[in-house]
Amino acid sequence: MQRLEGNLSNFDYEHVNLIDGIRFEFTDSWLLIRPSGTEPIIRLICESENKTRMNELIKKGRSLVELCKQ
Repeated sequence: MQRLEGNLSNFDYEHVNLIDGIRFEFTDSWLLIRPSGTEPIIRLICESENKTRMNELIKKGRSLVELCKQ
């Protein structure tokens, strides 16, 4: 998660909240990236007004996580 926080500039967002993982907030949607509390995995949770935007944000979030794994 520290590596993710160090790469926030790679993501275009309106507001970010670091309380429960990293929550990117936009006018029409949000994306939360956080570690699972029960498994050794990173979870991406997204809500959007349309499916296309949701898929775009999940793809960008997944790319950010992959970038930080290296």
